[in-house]
Amino acid sequence: MDSRRLELQQDIAELDKLISQSARQSVQARLLMFRAELQTELDSLAPPPPKVTTEEVKIDGPEPKDNLVYKPIERFAWDQEGKDVKIYVTSLGDLRGAKDKVTMTHTPESVDVKIVDLDGLNYRLRFARLHKPIASCRISYKSSGFSLTLKKKEDAHWDSLEFKAPVVGKGEEKDPEEDSKDPGASLMKMMQDLYQNGDEDMKRTIAEAWSKAQEKK
Repeated sequence: MDSRRLELQQDIAELDKLISQSARQSVQARLLMFRAELQTELDSLAPPPPKVTTEEVKIDGPEPKDNLVYKPIERFAWDQEGKDVKIYVTSLGDLRGAKDKVTMTHTPESVDVKIVDLDGLNYRLRFARLHKPIASCRISYKSSGFSLTLKKKEDAHWDSLEFKAPVVGKGEEKDPEEDSKDPGASLMKMMQDLYQNGDEDMKRTIAEAWSKAQEKK
């Protein structure tokens, strides 16, 4: 089943490339319907075991308290050199004597820093999904805040800190979080847009493709 899942994922990735390169709406419609069929089959497979286990979660600092309200840390700087990605937070004040208030947790795909009761406030810097996997993360305390050193698993350039889903087709930009909740929602939206804006031939093509897809279920 794992080999079939991998095969479907590779086919869908290839279709995404073809869809983005296609200039004709009728071709896009057929490619989208084929992609929807493969996505349906992929969704029907048993989910793979989770990537992150308790051994993979690294915690630096005390266990955070539950049910706390955190103020997001939105001001930071970052750069990269080789396999190191560095994130700098310089707006919190001296943390060198307040290490017991800081908790840093990371997985191969995420980083989460929580600061509890710093001058009466709780702060949080969180990257739920990084641009690419990391091998490790280290925190250093500064006179003005802290810095993080992320070690890349692969020596590849990062265009951003957070993962950005590739844009499929020429439709409106979509919320990655919304698409992750329902992988078929974005496809249906694109099909609806093509149907509503297309001519009679386009509508007939989409209707026929949809009918054939339903017969195969």
